[in-house]
Amino acid sequence: MDVKKVTQAVEKFGALLPEKPVWMLLMNREGDVITQVGKYEHLFHSETMLEDGSAAAWIQSHSTSEIDLLDHLDHGNLQYSISVGTEGVFVILHIHGDYLLGMSYHSIGVKSLDALADGIVLHFREILDALFDV
Repeated sequence: MDVKKVTQAVEKFGALLPEKPVWMLLMNREGDVITQVGKYEHLFHSETMLEDGSAAAWIQSHSTSEIDLLDHLDHGNLQYSISVGTEGVFVILHIHGDYLLGMSYHSIGVKSLDALADGIVLHFREILDALFDV
């Protein structure tokens, strides 16, 4: 896998969405980080710096729970999840069953979840192409 090509695809994807995420973290389903775009260290009030591995572990844990929930309820495969908090929105894309892309809209939120969902469907193909060297 060409990590530089994947990183560029993730950057382009974020720029093409109706609202650009503050940061994005791409990992495989096991939680191994492939690339990180944007900065998140300054967003947290803790003196402890957030590391890619910690963010990846949280994203993986959350998505694994959602995958299990959807499977047990016979709702099909996880495509993406949207978590809304008082300080922002967090989206996890489940890409081709093998990869997870966490996208943070911390402190900025999104104006339209529908527009965001449409943008994801419209623009994520380039990430797939980069991941699978198409």
